[in-house]
Amino acid sequence: MPYLSDSSAPVTVYILENNHLAAQYLLDILSLDSSIDAKIIHDFSFSASNSPCILLMEQVAFLGCAQKLKILFPVAKILLIGHKHGQKQLTPHFSQEISGLIAYSEIAANLVDTIQRIWRSYYSGAAADSPDLAIGSSPAYYKLCEKLTKRELAVVDLMKHRLSNKEIATVLDISEATVKFHVTNIFAKIKISRRRELFSIIQEMVSVERNRWAS
Repeated sequence: MPYLSDSSAPVTVYILENNHLAAQYLLDILSLDSSIDAKIIHDFSFSASNSPCILLMEQVAFLGCAQKLKILFPVAKILLIGHKHGQKQLTPHFSQEISGLIAYSEIAANLVDTIQRIWRSYYSGAAADSPDLAIGSSPAYYKLCEKLTKRELAVVDLMKHRLSNKEIATVLDISEATVKFHVTNIFAKIKISRRRELFSIIQEMVSVERNRWAS
């Protein structure tokens, strides 16, 4: 799987046009940065690429073509634009295809920085370019998963993204009290007492797995 070797390479961004004015607005913002090579595309099938790139699209558009994108853009990073409260439908993709979700209100201030951060993640390689991918291949994480139910794993996955109990409840469409119940059970099974300890465990897994791939 090819990854970047030249840090000065331009950032390749494909903007999927779902709305002409919105796509042009995104292009105008990205055009202000000379290190970004952004293009508006109307149909992914005409722009398929095995080269590193970032796909920028609205979350509604992504849900309709997620499987197609895996085939046409196997090494692409995907940045979605949408409402944070609409994350429920995206939960199955958090650890796989999606590299970020930026709210409409954050586009002007954070879009360029977010894209640059995602682009830099290419340099650490396929297995370690995101914490989720590194964790996913960790034997220690497998053992941790064996202790948890599917619902508890869903809660852990969202906790990894620093979501609060209230936000997790919204994404999973359950009550905040139910989230607290799951969190209590998770802490008991892992033998921890606070989120900070969970984050430390996960970070250690990421570090170990990255070192394994680097050696």
